[in-house]
Amino acid sequence: MIGKKAVFRVERRVLRDSETGREIWQVSPDGATCIASYMYINSFTPDERCLFYISDRTGTMQLYLLEIESGETRRLTDGTSVQSHCANLHPNGRELFYRDGAVYRAVDIVSAEERVVLDTTRYEWLRKPGEQIMFSKSGLFFSLSFEYAEGKRAVARAACDGSGVEELYRYAESTQHVMFCPGDEELLTFSVWPDYQNTRDLPDAKRARTWLLDARTRRATPFVVVPPGFRATHEYWGPTGERIYFHKKSVPHWVPTWICSMDRRTGQVRHVFGSDSIKLGHSFVNSDETKIVSDSQEPGRNELLLIDTATGRAEVLCWPNSSIASQHSHVHPSFSPSGRYVLYTSDCSGKPQVYLVPLSRT
Repeated sequence: MIGKKAVFRVERRVLRDSETGREIWQVSPDGATCIASYMYINSFTPDERCLFYISDRTGTMQLYLLEIESGETRRLTDGTSVQSHCANLHPNGRELFYRDGAVYRAVDIVSAEERVVLDTTRYEWLRKPGEQIMFSKSGLFFSLSFEYAEGKRAVARAACDGSGVEELYRYAESTQHVMFCPGDEELLTFSVWPDYQNTRDLPDAKRARTWLLDARTRRATPFVVVPPGFRATHEYWGPTGERIYFHKKSVPHWVPTWICSMDRRTGQVRHVFGSDSIKLGHSFVNSDETKIVSDSQEPGRNELLLIDTATGRAEVLCWPNSSIASQHSHVHPSFSPSGRYVLYTSDCSGKPQVYLVPLSRT
């Protein structure tokens, strides 16, 4: 059996998009399921030499570290239940945090030494942990949600040094997409389920997509609310934490749809980019908030857009043409730290694979 620390070499496949002519790199091996992380997860080392992805190339889903230029790929984990979208590279650039079943672990990407950060089975109240790992600005904490009663979920934060976990807020139903605000160590956001955004007779507070939670006071207030007739989805913070971005979709036909941003302090919403025909699905903003990359959600025929946030002009980078039949085949595009690369997943070859679009070689 091939285990942890195994080293492989992946020959980069340099492709040309048939419609845009742009160069695309397939950086994962054919024949295995390989998935890039969720769009707002940090997949790259700070120097952009390496990125991580998850794959079943050795039989079970495990995390791998790829050196982009050489193609050298190292297996980092030996977990029995490594979660496909629950891993994130810590701000220190050295430890990859991930969830293996009920246990959160951190593995050193250089030495492959590992430590347990949080064993949720030690806490009777911490049931069914879920969702992505998101770090606070300082890197002291990561966020998580958990079930406190059937159909009801709460928000918590855990210490990255393994010293403990604390419950922050219980919602009356279900919470998801829990993340820290990059501009304030004590602010978090979460979205809720069921979705009441188009129940017109409810007050705005009940229809909110996203809530803002202050860990100092343990109070949460409605944050992202769109008018009836629309749904806000897939929110994420800009790097400074001054603006939160989200998709605004028409109901019931999805289009017209917009990518919007909202000022955290004033609540003022800006429509960055919109389309009457493209089903904008998932997006992310670069480090200086000048560009947004967005996928689209037409099964089998979907483009990847690069959008200028100042002008709203967009260009098609390439056509991933993923089936988007499951979370494993969603494109989920993101930027590398400097904006040199766009990372995405597509199963256009038959199985999900990891791709890079080089935007600049400097």
